[in-house]
Amino acid sequence: VDTQLAGELTQTALLPFDTQAGYQSPLSDIALAGDYAFVGSFGQQFYIVDIADAQNPQVFSNLAVGSDAREESGLDLYDNHAYLVVTDGVAIIDASDPAAPAQRSPLALDYQPWDLEIEGQRAYILGGVYESADNYHRFVEVYNLENPAEPALLGRLELNQGPGWTDFSIADSLIYIAAETQGLQ
Repeated sequence: VDTQLAGELTQTALLPFDTQAGYQSPLSDIALAGDYAFVGSFGQQFYIVDIADAQNPQVFSNLAVGSDAREESGLDLYDNHAYLVVTDGVAIIDASDPAAPAQRSPLALDYQPWDLEIEGQRAYILGGVYESADNYHRFVEVYNLENPAEPALLGRLELNQGPGWTDFSIADSLIYIAAETQGLQ
């Protein structure tokens, strides 16, 4: 989508991902860095797409991550690594060579992660544990990424219980959470 047209948005190119071409779909999340788009999929795949020519994006490489991306997935980048929320934790992918991404040891979690944001050297993971049909024990865990391949837990912030959360964002070390019927927290 080209955003340079005085407020008009237009689609500049389309790169279809379909199962007949050998790709797993649907796609789950995207992060951009330089000439590349880093894309997660619900089908256990991670893609690096060359977007240097916006009119002709091309899949540059892909990697099986071994676990499905979550519906409420998160994908973010830090220090040549991609961090993708998957069903059993966070897949850590060394993308320093975009032609040959390599999966590192995943960050295994004992809860369901929903989303992930990175600010500075810290990764924030929103997740929770199912307690009943309408209640989850919810929290945000914070990890130090000084060693990007081996995040170290710094702490956990317990959140109000109740219905789910749909998204969160970090700004100036504050965590903002869209909490479905509970509003912005």
